[in-house]
Amino acid sequence: MQIFPDALARLPGLDMRLGSAVTSVERKEPPEGGRGFVVRYRRGGREESLEASAVVLAVPAYAAGELIRPFSAPLAEALGRIFYPPVTEVFLGFPSASMGRPLDGFGFLVPEREKRNILGTIWTSALFPGRAPEGHVALTTFVGGSRQPSLAERDDGELARMVSAELRTLMGVRGDPVYAKIVRWQKAIPQYTLGHLALMAELGEFESCMRGLYLGGNYRGGIAVGDCLTAGESLARRIAGENGVPSAGPLSASLREGDHSQA
Repeated sequence: MQIFPDALARLPGLDMRLGSAVTSVERKEPPEGGRGFVVRYRRGGREESLEASAVVLAVPAYAAGELIRPFSAPLAEALGRIFYPPVTEVFLGFPSASMGRPLDGFGFLVPEREKRNILGTIWTSALFPGRAPEGHVALTTFVGGSRQPSLAERDDGELARMVSAELRTLMGVRGDPVYAKIVRWQKAIPQYTLGHLALMAELGEFESCMRGLYLGGNYRGGIAVGDCLTAGESLARRIAGENGVPSAGPLSASLREGDHSQA
C-alpha cells in the first residue's frame, strides 16, 4: 500500500505538509475575501495555516464530521454515527512444510453461516514477493469486524492460538507458527447500513452549498482499494472542472514510474 503515497509524493509541483494535524477548516467570507477557505493545522508544536480555493477532507467519516461541525452540526452527528467496527490482523509465519494444501490462490473469506472465529485469510506470501523467507509462508488473518467485534479485543496470545486452530481446521496447517505479529485497527471498515444512501445524498447537498469543500473517503463509493482509486479520480476531475483547471490524463498513467507527463 505504501507504493501509492510514494508515487504521489514524486509528482512535481506538490507542497506537502507532513506530520500535520488539521484543527479546523474555516470559510472566508466577504469583505475579508481571499481564496475561499483557511485550513488551520498543528505541526511540530506550532500552529500554522494555509488558504485554499478547494479543500478535500479525505479522512474517516467521524474525523470529517468534527471538521464540518461549525457548518452543519446535524450532518456532523450523522457522520459520527457511521459504524467502524474493530478489526485485528493476525500475521503468522509457518514453515512451508506445515501447509496442508498448496497456496494456489489469494486466500479465502469465511461466510457468516459457518460460525467461525475469523473473517478470512490472505495467503500473503503467495501474492507478493519478499513477504516470507525461503522455506516459509506468511498468512494474514482478520478477526472481529461487525460480525464479531469482541473477538478483535482478545489479547495477542489468545488471538494467535485461536487463529492457528482455525487454520488447522480449514487448511490443514500443522504445528505452531514460527512468527506472529498482531496489528489492531480500533476503527477499521465503515459499514454501509440502512439509511447510508440517504446520508450520502445529504452530503451531496452539503457540498453544493459549501462550494469548494469536498468530502471523500471509503465511506463514499465503496471500501475496496479499486473503488477508492476510482472515486478519488472522479473527485479530482470534478474539482478540476469546478475550479477551471484543465483536465488531466488517467491517474494510472500519472503514477507510472518515471512518468509525470499526465500529472
